[in-house]
Amino acid sequence: MQPLPDSVLRPMRRSTALGLGITRAELEGWMWRHPYPDVYAFGRRAETLDRVRDAAMLVPADCAVGGWAAAFLHGAHHADGEDPDGVPVTAPVRTCFDLARLAPSVEEAVVLLDGALRDLEVTVAEVADYARERRRWRGVPRCRCALALADPQAASPGESRMRLAWLAAGLPRPDVNREVRTESGRFLAVADLVLGNVGLVGEYDGAGHREAQRHAADNAREEALENAGIVVVRCSAPDLAHRRPLQARLAAGYQRASTWQRSRSWALSAPRRPTP
Repeated sequence: MQPLPDSVLRPMRRSTALGLGITRAELEGWMWRHPYPDVYAFGRRAETLDRVRDAAMLVPADCAVGGWAAAFLHGAHHADGEDPDGVPVTAPVRTCFDLARLAPSVEEAVVLLDGALRDLEVTVAEVADYARERRRWRGVPRCRCALALADPQAASPGESRMRLAWLAAGLPRPDVNREVRTESGRFLAVADLVLGNVGLVGEYDGAGHREAQRHAADNAREEALENAGIVVVRCSAPDLAHRRPLQARLAAGYQRASTWQRSRSWALSAPRRPTP
């Protein structure tokens, strides 16, 4: 079977489809979706890129796709990013600005910013300057608050949410995704969150950490950190649904690490770009 031409795979207006020889009955049938008025696309199932393409049909010629869709097309990993595909999009710094100011909460703005700053390679300072020039735009106060809490070293939304719980517990701001080594230089772990001055590590366990080999590696890593005198507090998705107990555990971990009488036997390396 010959592959369908790209002109058919892309969303199109009804008149374009009819001009290609597609009948009205076919357009209304099971092979085509009809997401918006006068917009038709081949295939009933719509992946993320398909939904962006569908919506782009409604964008005027002098406008561009923005928000999460722009982040997706620019390549933000946690927006399921792929390379741009012929859809006009807002510039990376504008995309980060829009994600933060239009998010439903400060927490969501921080989570979105962490991923967008990292994947789009935009700096906090660049977004702050952009926001400063548009201080009267809707949502700019939220954007500023999120920028103060954002950290592009975060490798996942779960890590970002754990960091916010950490800060809400009253703990000092942690380093994010830093290598922890012994004083002699032996590698111990890349810690999601770490306070090197007191010896406290926070680890977020996503779904992949439940796999047998990953779980065994996590256990070995935790033992290595504890043998070096570091207190480890672990967190997973259910913990994020109940923040007060998590914050209490983090505060208790900080208290243990701060009052533990032991010689320091660890050191942090320079920050490195996280791997999502």
